Amino acid sequence: MARGEWIGIPKLDAVLTSPRLRPSGEVASELGYDQRSRLLCDWPRGMHRPVPDTPTQDEARAALDVLCGPIEEFPFESPHDRAVAVALTLSILARPAVDGPVPVFAMRATSRGTGKGLLTRVMVVAALGREVPADPWSDDDDEMRKSFLTYALSGSRPVIMFDNLTGVVGTPLLAMIATANSIGGRRLGTLTDADVPWRSIIAVNGNNLQFASDLGRRVLVCDLDAKCESPESREFKTDRLAAEVRVQHPVLVQAGLTVLRAYSCAGSPRQKLDAYGSFEAWDRRVRHAMVWAGGTDWDPCGTRVRVTEHDDQDREDLVVFARAWFDLIADQPTTVSDLVAIVHSTLATADQDRSPSGLARVQAARTLHGAMVAMRPRDRDPNVRSVGRGLVAWAGRIVDGLRVERLDRRDRSGVSVWRVVAVATSQDGRDIAAGRNGARQDPADGDAVQAPF
Repeated sequence: MARGEWIGIPKLDAVLTSPRLRPSGEVASELGYDQRSRLLCDWPRGMHRPVPDTPTQDEARAALDVLCGPIEEFPFESPHDRAVAVALTLSILARPAVDGPVPVFAMRATSRGTGKGLLTRVMVVAALGREVPADPWSDDDDEMRKSFLTYALSGSRPVIMFDNLTGVVGTPLLAMIATANSIGGRRLGTLTDADVPWRSIIAVNGNNLQFASDLGRRVLVCDLDAKCESPESREFKTDRLAAEVRVQHPVLVQAGLTVLRAYSCAGSPRQKLDAYGSFEAWDRRVRHAMVWAGGTDWDPCGTRVRVTEHDDQDREDLVVFARAWFDLIADQPTTVSDLVAIVHSTLATADQDRSPSGLARVQAARTLHGAMVAMRPRDRDPNVRSVGRGLVAWAGRIVDGLRVERLDRRDRSGVSVWRVVAVATSQDGRDIAAGRNGARQDPADGDAVQAPF
């Protein structure tokens, strides 16, 4: 695949070592080259079990229970966390049939020894019948781009796994590739640029992970919590789980494909679920199939609220920044340099107004000063250019009932004018802006709605 297209030679998208789902919803299970899906099926003859041609919903529900068998002892925080783990296996099996990106999967725990790394390995082995090596993590986007491009060119890495990460995870590249259909870059050792389809699935694991660089909305998190001081001291039915799952691999593949095939045979009925933007094809093929087969407890997106509201570092930074700004000057338009001057002036005159409102303004100025400095930590004072870049990245985003807006007009020097406004959402999804007094005005009908501030 790295050589490009050869005239007269059939196109090959991937070499499979286990059956997968075709774009048609059928199962690619015959050995040899499958022309319809451009896949080469190559595994020992007789290794895999046949999938029923027209499995029923009851059979799909039973198949979900089979997939849960090897992981029944893991301390999932909720049924939705278990669904994320199973969704990793199903996503690998369905990948040829998903015409679009697949979310990043993150197995997360509160302390070491809980089993997050083992769970990742087990769900990958269930689909592939083999383990994949863990890759080194780097915060250097250039290095990571080279690695990702190499994986895409080789076409031999259905899963890219990063093991035992810590802290805040997320770079602009990782956020980009999570929703990309291709990756571009220069081939190693050449001057030739390449634009290669991206078909791999990324899985990470670590303790107390948070997500930055817009990665939070692109991640499905499975949380484990053993609720004990030394999780590694727990006893399990087996201490060779990955090896046993490798033996069960044909049964687990049959179960996974039964879920996916049954949903396709039923006409892929839409479930009553909120859309998962950027992952529409995966959403319909995998998520809806799981909920159709097992009910809402099997929705792998059930953990997304937990991530977007509590574990998205970018969101938390914006909440602190926008709330302090609004508490300081409400929705008053200002330039970044003027905002910095207001912060300095408020802090310089902190002792002159000891009223509750004055103290609240000083506290807001201190919080906003800290948030600005955090955008460029090596400076002791807010850097106007760094703050401006941050606002550009946040423009239009709504968090905690507030939105950062860049106004159409500029000041006399041609500098952008900004403000933070309180917003609500009407029943039809339109934003309702609020003024300083907290009354939100819906331009459609003129009725004011009191803001909960």
